[in-house]
Amino acid sequence: MCSFPTIADAVETVIEIIQPLEGRFVNKEFLDTVGEGVNHIAFEVDDLAAERARLEAMGFKPVYHSPVFAYFDTRSQGNLMIELKQSH
Repeated sequence: MCSFPTIADAVETVIEIIQPLEGRFVNKEFLDTVGEGVNHIAFEVDDLAAERARLEAMGFKPVYHSPVFAYFDTRSQGNLMIELKQSH
């Protein structure tokens, strides 16, 4: 069991639909192995570095990251990946 950042007062929900047309794309492995469906859930956080460190301490490694977001392979905990996004 693990816990993830909580959004207490969500004011907005964004649903991103991705349709790869050609070339390489970040979700290719997911589509090739799982097929269509929900790939990840994103959480906007106030302190990306602290939340990233918290997930890494729980044993989850970032599989793709930048200074403003990080994707973690958390599929062992529910077959979804987690994306953390730095709030503005």
